Amino acid sequence: MSFATRWAIITAMVLAKADGERRIGVETIRPSETEGLLYDPDQPVVKTEFSVILLSRDTDCYYHYVPKYASMQFQFRVTTPPGTMARSVVSIDINSPSGDRIYNAHFKMTDEMEDTVARESGYYEICLYNSLERFGDKKVRVLFSYTNRGKLDEKMKAVNETDALTDEIQGRVINMTVKTMIMHRTLFFLKISEGGHYEFMLSMSQYVKTASIVTCVAICLVMYLQVVSLKRPFQSPANVKPKV
Repeated sequence: MSFATRWAIITAMVLAKADGERRIGVETIRPSETEGLLYDPDQPVVKTEFSVILLSRDTDCYYHYVPKYASMQFQFRVTTPPGTMARSVVSIDINSPSGDRIYNAHFKMTDEMEDTVARESGYYEICLYNSLERFGDKKVRVLFSYTNRGKLDEKMKAVNETDALTDEIQGRVINMTVKTMIMHRTLFFLKISEGGHYEFMLSMSQYVKTASIVTCVAICLVMYLQVVSLKRPFQSPANVKPKV
């Protein structure tokens, strides 16, 4: 295997591992069965895209872990500019962990596999053959992915439940806001009412004060007139002369 091929695979593996602590990418050497524990079967969607450089008469095989009942998709295209028939085609086999061939393409430039359900969990083998090329290498772009429908449905259900809970919380917040505004408006009108009562009390106090002063003046005047009227019969006129 060429250095460029190994570098492309290592790059794809590093990018695949960046999404989590467990591995979800391709392997260049068939892993042992115990290494299956390093893969995450709960991933709803896994997509691996990489390029392969096939030397003349070269065969490269890669391994990808797929959980049971996942729906697999595969596509490839020879990106080397075509010159002859042998220059533009490759052959590809995909084998299940038990060795059964689930996909085969002979001498094609591009092709894709129909959605295929994985009947067993394990490492699926992808082999590329450059059997017709005698003098040069070629570059092949490969896309291998799978969709775990059950896990995807569970994730979507969790997302929907989260959305429903968020909507419920938002509804409660809106109700609390409306109730708070109603309370604020009620307190505002109470404050206005209390202010009006206070102004009324001030006006009444001024009225009582004025009325009290007027009443006192009136009482004093009445008392004065009464005293004057009582004293008048006892006074003698000054111009009256006594008789001799």
